Amino acid sequence: MRKGYILILLTFLAFFGTLGIFGQSARAEGNPPGIYDDAGLFSGEEAAELSEKIQKTEGEEDYHVLIVTTADTGGKTTAAYADDFFEAYNGEGPSGAGVLFLIDMQHRQLYISTGGEAVIRAFTDKKIDKMLDRIYEKAADGDYYGSCVRFLRDVERYAPTAKKGPGVVEALILLVISVLAGRIIVFFMTRNQGGSVAAGVNDYFAAGNTQEIIREDRFVNRMVTRRRIERKDDDDGPFRMGGSSVHQSSGGTTHGGGGRSF
Repeated sequence: MRKGYILILLTFLAFFGTLGIFGQSARAEGNPPGIYDDAGLFSGEEAAELSEKIQKTEGEEDYHVLIVTTADTGGKTTAAYADDFFEAYNGEGPSGAGVLFLIDMQHRQLYISTGGEAVIRAFTDKKIDKMLDRIYEKAADGDYYGSCVRFLRDVERYAPTAKKGPGVVEALILLVISVLAGRIIVFFMTRNQGGSVAAGVNDYFAAGNTQEIIREDRFVNRMVTRRRIERKDDDDGPFRMGGSSVHQSSGGTTHGGGGRSF
């Protein structure tokens, strides 16, 4: 009987420990959508403004955006905490697509975690490095709200599923470039042939100085050397998806991303 009570007690402790592993539980409930400010870095007005920007971005794109702060990762590394939090709170479960920005005050690190193939491919290693460069400038000065504004601005810039088509000006520029390219090609074709284009009842090409060059090619022999290119299995560690380095979380989900100390 006593063993049964102990088992029930351990089950409850494990359950509530899982809820508190991200340091969220009741404290996250008071935050607006998309904001999980466990470290208390934002004022109520700042959190509301960030949430409004997130909802605007999510309304235009097909993935979720999360901003997370913490003062305790529960023994996890910053990257592992970000990935696990993403999978638990991105609204779609482990298979959902999105991008998360974490400010880890315990380890003084900034981290961006991406999920979903389209998002991972859009936010390449180079783009994430550029994002971290701009984010770091604000975070290093203690302007955490400003760092999040920079993050959201870059999320819109690198959005993988932007529904905006080219504007009128861009379309006209493309049209002009196409026409000019066509004229240049025709000019060099006629110049190289040494003739001119004449148009009458029947269009024809008058080649005054055209010379016909006859070449005789003889096939002698061909030797093809083949060698096997060794590829690293995905299970051996980090691998790549387009221009993005990716890894698997503890839950087996593929993530891209990168971080920096501040």
